[in-house]
Amino acid sequence: MDVVFDEIVEFRSVNACIYNEFTNFKFFEEFNTDVSSSITILNLNIRSLNKSFNELLVILNCLTHEFDVIVLTETWMNESSANVCMDGYEVVINKESKNQNDGVIVFVKKCFAVCSEEVSMYGDTCVKVDIAFGRERLSLLSVYRSPSSDLSLFIDDLETYLDNRPRDRVHWLVGDINCCILQDRRDDLSQRYLDVLYGEGFISCINTPTRETGFSKSCIDHIHTDCKNVNFIKSAVIKSVKTDHYFTVAQFQSNFNKIDETSKLKNKLSVLDFQAAGRLISDTDWSFVTGIDNLNKSCELFIEKLQSIIARCISSKTVKSKYTKI
Repeated sequence: MDVVFDEIVEFRSVNACIYNEFTNFKFFEEFNTDVSSSITILNLNIRSLNKSFNELLVILNCLTHEFDVIVLTETWMNESSANVCMDGYEVVINKESKNQNDGVIVFVKKCFAVCSEEVSMYGDTCVKVDIAFGRERLSLLSVYRSPSSDLSLFIDDLETYLDNRPRDRVHWLVGDINCCILQDRRDDLSQRYLDVLYGEGFISCINTPTRETGFSKSCIDHIHTDCKNVNFIKSAVIKSVKTDHYFTVAQFQSNFNKIDETSKLKNKLSVLDFQAAGRLISDTDWSFVTGIDNLNKSCELFIEKLQSIIARCISSKTVKSKYTKI
């Protein structure tokens, strides 16, 4: 019976690679995966954006890969107080705060079509981001749950949310849940939390310590997904000492290449001002065309002049085109 149980647990989880620092983080190189056809996610409890954001940027700039999605929790900010940006990324920030230490910020590469909304769950700050890439749809629920809030009530709300989620896309639950899921540290509530996720078809991508002190180890920074094929998922934990939480990473392999969704939204068109062109044609002295006996030369001059007039009356205009809504 124990063997069967172990196999079930193995099926419901992904074995994460462990790195001691960013300097030896060769996650994508080691797996030799095509990052152009996958979504990559970085998750971190940053514990004050103002204090640690510049240091985070230095770390990210040293990497050979730019993550598609970056989730930061416990930012100590909300939309009204945060003034943050990252080159090449859209920024989604929680609008409301439950206490001064919460906050969720999600950075998504601008090559994706994105829409977002705040989700209400007991005791947490939660932002849902829907992402379109190619023909794929992905829904990412980014969460920070205060350790002082009632975990049981949060699980009730989470179960309701997951039960009502749309089934036409892959879903991810990412963030600091403050619920330890290490096998030797689970209590009844943390087991119920996992049972709810397992019951909804989710697998756990991070199952090793994400926070360590001199006295304890815990796995409270989670990445879960309902992707049907565990072989499409790879994950990692980076034991950086920059914050008291480790970085967690996931890669979701897709069947379709990424495309620049923003190129679908906007097209540049050349617009001809017919009235202006008409006036120029009427005002032109065409004797240099009609006064020539050589018909071929006359046609050549006429076409050149007409092209010149048209070029003067054309302007570029950017318009939105139709695309599939998320």
